[in-house]
Amino acid sequence: MGFGGTGDEFKQAYHLFVHMHFADSLGGGKGRFNPYITCDFNGVHLETPPSMDTRDIHCDECFRLPVVTPLFADSIVIRAWNKATWGSDQIIVQGRLSFSLLRMHAMSPKWFNFYGFDKKEVGDASAIHDVGECAQANAYMGRMLLSGRVQKIASVEDLLRPDLVKAPLAEEPPTSVQCFAIEVLEVSGCPGASCYVVCRLGVLKRTTKTAKRSRDSDPDVREPGRFPFKGERGRMKTLKASIPTEESNALDVFVNVYSSAGGLLGDEFKRVGFARLKVIDIKTIEGCETASPMWITCNPMAHLPNNIDPGAVLVSVKRSASLPEARMPAIVKPLPFELRAYVLMARDLNSGKGKEDNSLPNPVVQVSCAGKSVCTSIARSTVVPSWKECLRMRLQLQCSVSDMKVQPEPVRIVAYNDEGTDMVEQAKATAAAESAKAKRDTKSKAGKAKQDARALEDAESPKRKSLMDKSPKEAGAKLEDAESPGGVKSLQDQGADGAEEKTETQALALKDAEGQNDSTSLMDKSPKAAKEKKEKKSPKAGGDGVIAQRVDHWGKSYNPFSLMGGYGMMRTSNLDHRDRRVIGRAQVVLQKCSRPGEKRRGMKMKWLKLKGGLLGAQHNGDILVAFELVREKYKDQIPVRSTTPAVRDCSISLSLLGIRNLTLDLQQWNLGKPKIMVLGPDIGDTPASCVISWTRRPPNPYAMGDYNKKWTKSGRSGFEFFNVVHIPAKLPKASTMEPHIRFLLFSEDADPAIDAPAAEGRFSMVEDMPWGKPEKAKKALEACEEYVDSDAGDILDGIPVSDIEDGAEGETKSTYTTITIGQGLINVHFDPDECTSFPPVVLAVEPDSVAAKEGIQAGMWLVGFQGPEDDCLKLTGLWTPAQAAAFVANMDQQLVRQLSLKFRRTSCMEQCVWVPEQVGTLGLRFIQDSTLTPPKISADVSEDQRWRRQGVSAGDFIVDINGVDLTEMPITDPQVRQLLAIRPCVITFRPYGKESEAAEACARRMHEEKGFMLRQPVMLNGLPSALACETERKMLYRDGALGGTRVPRPCAVLPPVNKAQVLNCRIARSGLMDVRGLVKNRLRGDGYDDEDDFAGRPILAGRMEDVMEGRTFRTVDLLQANNEVVGQIKFAFRIVCPADLEWADKITDRSTPDFWLFQERFLRHKYKR
Repeated sequence: MGFGGTGDEFKQAYHLFVHMHFADSLGGGKGRFNPYITCDFNGVHLETPPSMDTRDIHCDECFRLPVVTPLFADSIVIRAWNKATWGSDQIIVQGRLSFSLLRMHAMSPKWFNFYGFDKKEVGDASAIHDVGECAQANAYMGRMLLSGRVQKIASVEDLLRPDLVKAPLAEEPPTSVQCFAIEVLEVSGCPGASCYVVCRLGVLKRTTKTAKRSRDSDPDVREPGRFPFKGERGRMKTLKASIPTEESNALDVFVNVYSSAGGLLGDEFKRVGFARLKVIDIKTIEGCETASPMWITCNPMAHLPNNIDPGAVLVSVKRSASLPEARMPAIVKPLPFELRAYVLMARDLNSGKGKEDNSLPNPVVQVSCAGKSVCTSIARSTVVPSWKECLRMRLQLQCSVSDMKVQPEPVRIVAYNDEGTDMVEQAKATAAAESAKAKRDTKSKAGKAKQDARALEDAESPKRKSLMDKSPKEAGAKLEDAESPGGVKSLQDQGADGAEEKTETQALALKDAEGQNDSTSLMDKSPKAAKEKKEKKSPKAGGDGVIAQRVDHWGKSYNPFSLMGGYGMMRTSNLDHRDRRVIGRAQVVLQKCSRPGEKRRGMKMKWLKLKGGLLGAQHNGDILVAFELVREKYKDQIPVRSTTPAVRDCSISLSLLGIRNLTLDLQQWNLGKPKIMVLGPDIGDTPASCVISWTRRPPNPYAMGDYNKKWTKSGRSGFEFFNVVHIPAKLPKASTMEPHIRFLLFSEDADPAIDAPAAEGRFSMVEDMPWGKPEKAKKALEACEEYVDSDAGDILDGIPVSDIEDGAEGETKSTYTTITIGQGLINVHFDPDECTSFPPVVLAVEPDSVAAKEGIQAGMWLVGFQGPEDDCLKLTGLWTPAQAAAFVANMDQQLVRQLSLKFRRTSCMEQCVWVPEQVGTLGLRFIQDSTLTPPKISADVSEDQRWRRQGVSAGDFIVDINGVDLTEMPITDPQVRQLLAIRPCVITFRPYGKESEAAEACARRMHEEKGFMLRQPVMLNGLPSALACETERKMLYRDGALGGTRVPRPCAVLPPVNKAQVLNCRIARSGLMDVRGLVKNRLRGDGYDDEDDFAGRPILAGRMEDVMEGRTFRTVDLLQANNEVVGQIKFAFRIVCPADLEWADKITDRSTPDFWLFQERFLRHKYKR
């Protein structure tokens, strides 16, 4: 019986209304269009009338579309088109709405922002999408204000036709005015001779001045460098914009880095990197205070070659509701550090040439930070390289003077495929082959010439003339040849000349190979490839505009942007000036600095994903690294860690069954009798290895007629081996190093010690180590997107440092240091261009000077001086660095001596707050105690809570005002009152009063512990971290009359019993929970309360697949580059710990599988019988 209905009872009719209110700045505000809007859904198309010569659209129409469910479409496509006078119309922007979401909830007017690519950089965006990788948009393309709703209709007959209808009035989303203060301090990691930064918010933009390449960077402009912005060169004008109150709909702030090549392209700057900041992530700071600088990692440009590093920007950015009258500059100072990068190994790398290239790479890793770069050694022809190297770099990192925190600069890791080595080695091999061939040809020609000469002599002999001279013409011709200059002598000369000519050809080929940009894979055994290297050919731009003609990399006029091509070019994978091709990149942000005396745990090794490809979004392998950041002055006290992990001596027994499904052409790759090299784990020492060659007749046949088979069918070949090998190995105790067995496939005439393999296979032994746990091992081997070296701390908080801690032999250095200049120059430098900040911060100190010997360092403050005619110390806390620089120059010019200078150090526990002139009352309440020194804060009573936002809390002490020491002054001292009334001023706070090693250490521990607990979801006392600050405030300030009594107050958790005001001597009965009930035996087995005896049945602990008998033989894929599978190897193995290479011979029980697998004579007997 069929269903008799028509199906209409399952249908539901709707009217879909989509209102496009406004379109703003289409095309990013560049150019004008004839725009119109279209709406497409479920096969229905509607469009608005076009506007003329504009980039903004105001619409009063609403799209009405009839909809009948069920339907298969859900995306409502909204497009903005440019009406073309001639030709087809072009899409400006497009977006999608969800019908199912609109049906559930009507959408009020909402801004939708569109991003894409600049047409001056990318002429055809479809070329980027055709690559198959996801490229992040790097340009603003406009925005639309849309709203929508779905109206339910009673029946299908009541539906109206699609049409444009009059739109109802609707209010725009509320907005607020925001002022963005941006200051760039440094750009690091990008190539070029100079650079500048542009920040864009929609169509608004602000630009810095140009900064030159730092002298301490690599002088080669092709390498990444540092570009410090001194003085006000990095300060941008305040950007004022209207932002939606719903900040998730606000426009992104683009930070663009433009770099030049030092005038080699006519002083043309090109954008090399960009970053997108969400407005909601930018801190709101009112007043003149600046935000702490932070490093922003830039993304690569989609149209540039992937060997152009985008770099990173150190920027201070904040937003406020009002435009500040004056802006306090962000003050930083350089501090020396040593970065230790432990590069251990990598896995699953490719050649970086594309999906169709099958050559094995020569991996080398470059680690860059703060303009410095160090490379590892080159691993030869492998996708699983092992380096185990420690790369050390001396860095200058920027430290914020206000909070004494170093902003961690991103560490860039780039894995390259070194192809220059391949060229030289191939040219040498070609030259050697051609030289040997030339010698053989010369010898052959000389022998032939002797034979001809003997034949001529025989022809002239009277005895054999009648017998040899059968043809008078031939004899005459031979005689003429013998008498001519090209006789025997000419033949010998011709051989010598040929040898000389070939020698010159070999030299030219070798010379060209060492300098050319093109490369040939090690897999290419064809001799034609070596001959083609005699002529250097520069690739020209093809019809698709991939890359422009390249210049000579080795010439003095090299330009790092010569690989970029012109406008409209597509991103390519090119060689850099060192004949290296990018495989992948990764970035690391460090959050921890090692200090002497700390308990050092093991290296925190992490697997990181390498992102490569044409657009930098493809996963091209993983790399195992670890990092350690050390202060320069502590590097001798903190030893370098060993890159060799703790190991155990083991032995690996391997039973090789054979090769299966080999797709390589046996004749082309010369694999008629292949060789397999088995390499043990590369942990510590040189890995053990053995070479197994395929032979027709095995060395130990089990019977007559026992041969190793070889077959080819449907383009796939197979070989039988049946070999057993036992090799020693050192396996790590930790599973992070991922020990593995490598199988290298060679041709029959290849030398495994020199030649490159045809394919490579790798099998991980982590899950088979006797002492390891498989689940834990799998988790340790998972590659992460980013490296985290500390569980505590935020990336944007920075690394706290202090110049007051860890003095000589553990003594605490004094906060204030006074030096006396008797003769010579002062040799203390300040920034002569900084005229807005105070107090004066030391920029640099000449080594071996009086100041350097007294411990004066960069970052200290000049707080006073006293000349020979001065009665007392004069304060300089309100000086700017420019005034201090002028003062030092004047004192040196006039030779004013004896001159005393007073300097002040800063600590990581201190908070320095700048108070401008317009601030009247401070808004701080102090504890009025004449015996308490220095002054202690009891509460922040300011209306806007400005001190709380600056990190100043109740209980902190004021230790300095404009360089005046307050550690011995109480709040009742009149001098303190006078200092607090000075405007402007710099007030220094810290959580402890008088300076002592114990007080500072205790305060630092409390500060770190409290900060760590607040970053966790729940604190140790059970209170959620979100309520901790509010609960503390209630207990301290809102107790009222309960604060001085022993009556307990209600709180979220049981308070500490050692505080009288919160003492709770009894436990609330209502807070307890009693568990009551009867315990039943569910395993009785008599059916009582257990149907079918289900609970009493025997069960299997764990997963069934964990206890099932595994396969006898394992299979590992043979891979070429780009992970292309060309075959498999079938084998079985066993790890024996401790090492015993003869354990298999001691097996007597024939029922065990090991008896038949790991003794070669029994292996062939079992599987070949």
